[in-house]
Amino acid sequence: MSDEAEELKAFEQALRRYSTLLGLRINVELAKSVEAVQAKIMKDVEAFLSSVDLGSLDLSNLLARLSDSGRLSNYIVEVGRALKDEVSPDKAEESLTKALEGDVNSRGSRSALLVFQAVARAYASHYERKNGTVEEVTAYCPLCGSESRTMVRVGEEYLLVCHLCGYAWRVSRKTLVCPFCGNSNPFSIGIFMDKDGRLGLAYCQECGSSWRVVLDERVASAPRILLPLLALAAERLRGALLGGASGEELHEGSSEGQLGGGNDEAQGQQ
Repeated sequence: MSDEAEELKAFEQALRRYSTLLGLRINVELAKSVEAVQAKIMKDVEAFLSSVDLGSLDLSNLLARLSDSGRLSNYIVEVGRALKDEVSPDKAEESLTKALEGDVNSRGSRSALLVFQAVARAYASHYERKNGTVEEVTAYCPLCGSESRTMVRVGEEYLLVCHLCGYAWRVSRKTLVCPFCGNSNPFSIGIFMDKDGRLGLAYCQECGSSWRVVLDERVASAPRILLPLLALAAERLRGALLGGASGEELHEGSSEGQLGGGNDEAQGQQ
């Protein structure tokens, strides 16, 4: 079995295992077909990246180079053909421009966005191999600028995972910190957890932001691009969060950010 086939099999197995574990209903076959299409593009882009100096090459520069070489339009045409969302070569990049401007219903826009994500994933993967993990208190990906509301706790580290490119950057160590405002006061930030301690919803009383947290390291070990999807299971706790984030409950929080009174309510919602 080729490396690509093994990776796709691992992707499918992880998706089936963890979606069942977390009670999510996911079209596995559709997700698998999209991953297969993106994996092919990522392999080609990573080969291209290996031949250029990454020093001053950001994602925008990479897209420009792929456009100049004709690769970008070819990718969009190929993905459109595979997903029955065909677009002509002369309209391919126009469909991407429209999609990025918010017109996601025009012909070829879905294919163009999947290509954009595949290129971003390839760039993030290459960047991480070269530069490792960035540490920054921000909810916006240091590589592509996309907002993330998916956090994973691995050991003592809290990392955010980009929904678009899959890059993970460290927000804090040991202490939960709000990626939106930087608040780290354990009496005004915390996590409503499910009864098994696998997932949670973090809430910052200072700025009112909330985000999903993967607490179980087994789930966190799934292919990174799946984590935002799997973390959606934490949304079932939203009612408990909205009903239990009073000042009194937040002030009962532990140093790890677990909301004392709110956590019991969240467990009852699971």
